Amino acid sequence: MLPHAPAIAIEELVERAEVYARATGYPVQYQWTLIEGINDSDGELERIARLLAGKYAVMNFIPFNEVDGLAYRRPLAGRIAAMAHTLNQQGIYTRVRDSAGQEIDGACGSCARGAVKAK
Repeated sequence: MLPHAPAIAIEELVERAEVYARATGYPVQYQWTLIEGINDSDGELERIARLLAGKYAVMNFIPFNEVDGLAYRRPLAGRIAAMAHTLNQQGIYTRVRDSAGQEIDGACGSCARGAVKAK
């Protein structure tokens, strides 16, 4: 996702981040933009749980802000809540990012929404 970043397996990256988190006493914050049908499946949730089990980490779920003209959608609120609950029950501190500002195009994704409208 970062074209100039070195190629590191996600498992190695999480392990390196864990060493840093333990050394600094500050948990790693992982961001996961939730897109319906793309990365909100039970299989993805299980992979996250395995990857972060026992880690000093915070998982921040960021529901996708829909953009006219794009097929991507945010998962239903109940699905998002269930995913966060599942990880929390497994000891992985999980929060859902508030999507405040959507009504005034001030939320994440609003720039893209404006760019699509301008075309």
